[in-house]
Amino acid sequence: MQGLPAPAWAATWAVYFLIMSSMNRERIAPGPIVSVVALAALEGVLIPLFVVLSDVPLFDRPGAMLLAALLGNLGIAAVGTLLSALAAGLRQGSGLLLVLVLPLAIPVVLAAAEATRLMLDGDLGPAWWRWIGLLGVFAVVFVTVGLLLFDQAIED
Repeated sequence: MQGLPAPAWAATWAVYFLIMSSMNRERIAPGPIVSVVALAALEGVLIPLFVVLSDVPLFDRPGAMLLAALLGNLGIAAVGTLLSALAAGLRQGSGLLLVLVLPLAIPVVLAAAEATRLMLDGDLGPAWWRWIGLLGVFAVVFVTVGLLLFDQAIED
């Protein structure tokens, strides 16, 4: 797992141990909710710390900030969980996971960053909604694909 960021490393091993356990496969599928909750908890600490240290008015529009953060969390967690399940059974799964997660997570990170920038500029118009829409579509697609392919991914 050398070279992987800690969350990707932890997700890969968590999925691997869940697959190898004698737990019923239907009980494993809702497990990725934990990664969304963990990301939300991390953001709950880091975003206020960032606001205090940088004096950026992120909380002027809390609904917009919450929507961007929630959709970004869901997109990142869905991509990471699905690809971790796919790579868990492979010998070089960690290297494959790193190569696959990066290109699929970049659109989520860019869309969340652009939505946050537009929110800070006070522009919650059509441009902001396009980025939020991209985050929403990305989250829906990968959550749906993950739910449909999770059983096949962990069986291989």
